[in-house]
Amino acid sequence: MVRGGRKWANLTEEACADVYEILGLLGATSANGLSQHERWRVVVRGVTVAAYRNGTIYMPPKPGADSMLVSAAIEELVSTPFVGTDRTFLVGFDESGKSEIAGATVVAGVVVPNQVAHEVEHLLGTSETKTHKQPGYFDRLYEGMIPLLDRGVRMAVRRIQPDLIDSYNVTGLLDVTYAELARELIEGLPVDTVRLAADDYGIRGPFKRFLDDAKRQGGEVFIATKADDRFIEVRAASIFARHERERVVEEMNADERWQINGLGIGAGHWGQPDTLAWVTAWKDTRADWPPFIRRSAKPIRNLDGLTRVTKPYPPGHAL
Repeated sequence: MVRGGRKWANLTEEACADVYEILGLLGATSANGLSQHERWRVVVRGVTVAAYRNGTIYMPPKPGADSMLVSAAIEELVSTPFVGTDRTFLVGFDESGKSEIAGATVVAGVVVPNQVAHEVEHLLGTSETKTHKQPGYFDRLYEGMIPLLDRGVRMAVRRIQPDLIDSYNVTGLLDVTYAELARELIEGLPVDTVRLAADDYGIRGPFKRFLDDAKRQGGEVFIATKADDRFIEVRAASIFARHERERVVEEMNADERWQINGLGIGAGHWGQPDTLAWVTAWKDTRADWPPFIRRSAKPIRNLDGLTRVTKPYPPGHAL
């Protein structure tokens, strides 16, 4: 199946039959040439929908009101993986590049008005944010979100630069940065109309105090593992973070000063061959590391023969 459309998984045979029936009421016609893996395939209002024998219903990407109508009709019958709420504003947070050896960690926050949450889910519901993607994948998702910025969606992005990561505890840096983003994003919003959701990276310090205070004022607060699989606002923040992290990677690789025989550092992930090749080649030159390298990262420390140093929490953290 082509990635980037809308997918509903783990459905029973009865649920697939219910969807087939409701699409029929919308004027669906059966398509010819089913594959051995398909239960049925129909075309409704120019949109193709296929049900697979493994319990998945899939709708390829197709912008427009008809696509939204078909998606909404299916959604009425099958449960969404995202947690619903009656709150007016959904505020989510996520980061990208926390564990890499090079470049800034990107932290993002987003406000999604509940009235457009279904459209955000339609755009991002089947996106994958935790695996390596081909160039352009997150650009396309980001561009799909741009029109919603005129309909109340707000976002804010920060870069935590390598020199700060080398100097301070990274969890503390996330705490401080997320607290700043949260204050900025919910300014002017009644707290009791807000849901805040974030991934559980070990939150403490100023961000935990902010969330605790929001809860006391009537806000909904959710801290969860794999939060971007459960809260659409966190999924949106993850997309914005990954999009900005790709800009970081592009900047590192575009600067010819840091290339070796045309080889750049790649994504800056230690497990990727291009990054490993660049690090090995650069170390052989005996030159000082470029400023985007995180010298405190374990692989770099090992190459430099350095031991681990416990880093302090950043100013303003105050456990």
